[in-house]
Amino acid sequence: MKKITSGLITFTPVLAMIFVMLSACGRDDATISPVTDDAKHKITLSLNLPATAEMETRAEVVASAKENNILTLDLVVCNPSGGTIVDVISCTFTAKDGTNKQWEAEAEDVPKGTYDLVLIANASTEAGSLNKDDARSKLTALIKTKSDKWIIDATDESKSIPMWGEATGVNTSTTTTASFDMKRMLARIKVTNAASNFTLTDVYYYNYSRQGLIVPPTSTYTDTNPNTGSGSDKRLDYLTYSGAYIYVFEAPATQKPCIVVGGTYNSSKHYYRIDFGDINITRNISYVLNITSVSGDGSLTPDEAYELEPVNMSATITSWVDVAINETL
Repeated sequence: MKKITSGLITFTPVLAMIFVMLSACGRDDATISPVTDDAKHKITLSLNLPATAEMETRAEVVASAKENNILTLDLVVCNPSGGTIVDVISCTFTAKDGTNKQWEAEAEDVPKGTYDLVLIANASTEAGSLNKDDARSKLTALIKTKSDKWIIDATDESKSIPMWGEATGVNTSTTTTASFDMKRMLARIKVTNAASNFTLTDVYYYNYSRQGLIVPPTSTYTDTNPNTGSGSDKRLDYLTYSGAYIYVFEAPATQKPCIVVGGTYNSSKHYYRIDFGDINITRNISYVLNITSVSGDGSLTPDEAYELEPVNMSATITSWVDVAINETL
């Protein structure tokens, strides 16, 4: 509302009438187009976090708690159908134990209208590079880079797994709560051993990606078309391997990611290569490589095993999607 401050003015009746009419018009204009906060309001965000059906031991529960921990949340409000970014809002929330599969957060000053809402967890630096009126393609080009192993630390955002979720076509003018099924941007790999004549001690992951996209270019994706950043290196070493999950960026089958395992066979150390074949390593999917049998000697070094075709070891690969759970486990 415009404020009019009057002083002591002397004027003729005709001028007075004109002044009154102009003042009335000014007040009417201000009433029609007020500058208020009514165009924005607060929305509660309901997050369903990924879980795996394999969580049967305490070790698995502890791992999941670290994987699902959230330290930062950013809401990206986008015009629908591939339009521009309308706003980027840092959300507030009360931290919970990562074993809780449902979290809630609040986003203040959300613009009213019909928008696509994209929620990004544990990537505040990358989300902070987005600006109002940026093309939405900038959102799907956000890259997380890490050249060494992911060692998950629930107290450090740089060591926490980035996640994303999307709610499309949300009418924020009437909606007070929006729900998001969150997905991890990393894949998980575990090696198990069922061969009675082999003792597994070390795991090496070759041809790994050093970066990945935080938000994939589309809201749906399959394991036949992983969304991956560029760049790979030779191997990551997991010595004295205890059976824990290995966390990795996506990698297409054409990049030829593979595992080399080391262990004791016939009283001496041997190394064997296990290929993923035509399997793409895809975000939010768990892969378990189970060694089923060892029939002979392997290589003397990990790199020698990597350079050869898989020999004298059989293994199976099982994979599943880590689905979002919409109830507290």
